[in-house]
Amino acid sequence: MKFLAASILLILLIVNVSAQTSQKVQQCTTTAENAIATLCQSGDQDCANQLLSIGNCLTTCASGTNQSDSYVLNCAKTTCTTTNKTIQSWLNKFLSCLHIGKLSLSFLLLAIFSIVF
Repeated sequence: MKFLAASILLILLIVNVSAQTSQKVQQCTTTAENAIATLCQSGDQDCANQLLSIGNCLTTCASGTNQSDSYVLNCAKTTCTTTNKTIQSWLNKFLSCLHIGKLSLSFLLLAIFSIVF
C-alpha cells in the first residue's frame, strides 16, 4: 500500500514538473517571437540576413528524427553565431531560457522559425 501511494505521488510530481516545464518553454517561445520583430531596424538588410542565417542554422541543428534535446541545444550554442551583437544577445537569452526547460526542443526550434520565416 505504501508503494502504491509513493508511486501515485511520484507520478503526480512528474506531471506537475512536466506542466511547469511546458509552461516555461511556452514563455520562452512567446518572449522570443515578440523580440524578433524589434531586433533589426527597418531597412537594415544586413541585420535581416544575419537573422535569417541564425534561423537556418537553428533549423539545421533541429532537423533530423533522432536529434536529442541536448544535441540540438549544444549544436545551437556552438554553431549558430553572428557578429550582430543584438541578434547574438537575443539568441543567447533564448537558448538559456530553453535550457531551463528543454522539453521538445527540436520541435520548438523548428516551430518558432517556421512561424517567423
